[in-house]
Amino acid sequence: MESFTKQSFLAMFYMLLMATSSLGQLKHKTLVRVTNEVGSDLTVHCKSKDDDLGMKILHPKGSYEFSFWPNFMLSTLFFCRMGWGQQSHYIDIYIAHRDNDKCGYNCFWVVKPTGPCMLYPKDKQTCYPWKS
Repeated sequence: MESFTKQSFLAMFYMLLMATSSLGQLKHKTLVRVTNEVGSDLTVHCKSKDDDLGMKILHPKGSYEFSFWPNFMLSTLFFCRMGWGQQSHYIDIYIAHRDNDKCGYNCFWVVKPTGPCMLYPKDKQTCYPWKS
């Protein structure tokens, strides 16, 4: 019985340690930067469930950024509608459970006509299709 109690205590200690280190990651603001590479002015309107960040116009190669505190449940979501010319699309620009480990505190995106691409160190990128 003593062995079971000891194992239970160690399991609970390990879970507490893991939860604490995960929460520690969320003590920093996350920065999202969007850079226009569509070749003309890009209108960007980003929102979350709680915040409307307003509409911005990005000239070619221009950038827009915003920062926020992800919630500890890893359910933070920001989405953006983007338009240029006759095109209008949207993308989930930040999904905590997708992006917390991928980009950490700095999530950099380039927007191309084919879709947005998240940039990683050493010039790597992952491109996503438009949601609409």
